[in-house]
Amino acid sequence: ASRGTLALSALEEGLFNAEEAPKVKAFAEKVLYTMGRDAKWLANYASESVKSEHSAITITTQAEKVDGGWLLNGEKSFGCATGVADQYLVTAALKGISDASALSTFIVNRDAKGTRGRIEWDAMGMRGTATEGLVLEDVFVADDDALGIPGAFARSCQMSRSSFVGNQVAASVIYMGGAVAAYQSAVKLMKDKKFVDTGKPVGTGPYQQQIIGEMYANLQTALLWARRQIQIESSEPPMVSKDEVVKFWRTCKGQIAEHSFQVAIAALKCAGTSGTMFSTPYSRALRDLAMGLVQAFPAEKGRLDTASLVIEGEEQNAFGKG
Repeated sequence: ASRGTLALSALEEGLFNAEEAPKVKAFAEKVLYTMGRDAKWLANYASESVKSEHSAITITTQAEKVDGGWLLNGEKSFGCATGVADQYLVTAALKGISDASALSTFIVNRDAKGTRGRIEWDAMGMRGTATEGLVLEDVFVADDDALGIPGAFARSCQMSRSSFVGNQVAASVIYMGGAVAAYQSAVKLMKDKKFVDTGKPVGTGPYQQQIIGEMYANLQTALLWARRQIQIESSEPPMVSKDEVVKFWRTCKGQIAEHSFQVAIAALKCAGTSGTMFSTPYSRALRDLAMGLVQAFPAEKGRLDTASLVIEGEEQNAFGKG
């Protein structure tokens, strides 16, 4: 949705000239109407396996202008709903431009000639997924489905209250949801299971209570990080600068993942040997929440980025052009 709303906000701010404005408005409305009025599934494809020192995500997928549209060539390493979504929203770089103004957005039909999945994404903890990425080989995109104006993507992103690519609190708290489920299951087990000699709940034991307290603390800490991120992003008027929102998010994402994973570890300890069976919610949570530790970047990378922002005061380009 941000690909549409941010572009419209940039239009209101006068960031596009009279020639560009109608094209930007038409594309932004197409994105929003596709998801809203037309109820179509629009998947996002930005991530690539290519990395650079100065950018978390480097875009090497290229878009070349041809009669009536564009030809896209490249490989997206990760994206949701490959072969399932109705259309793909693909970030690519305009051929011949070497800086960030090359970044542009294109709408690709799911069954477009030249598209295919990249790999079978058989990640740990996943039972059903369609996140195998996307390969584009001379995929034609009509002009009406392209925002091929140099600098349009970057100008639109200036309207964000957060980083260059936006923050994704909803994605992070998916892992926290897994931690909540593991916590609730472990607490129920500690209440229902009894000591054979006293008949008291196992959860009354000092060892078990220490673990339960640890789970509770980690869960609440993850929740506080998420709530603070939402607060500083959505407050009106803004309570902190955009730079501070970005710094906080760099650390926040990893902290939510780390604290959620610690809950899963503690829940497994509560369950004991029987909890390690693959069918239990404890081993399930451990596998699921491990994905949070590597999704985009680990907590260590987030803290490093935050420290760099604190000292150097410059945000890295989350999207770079390779």
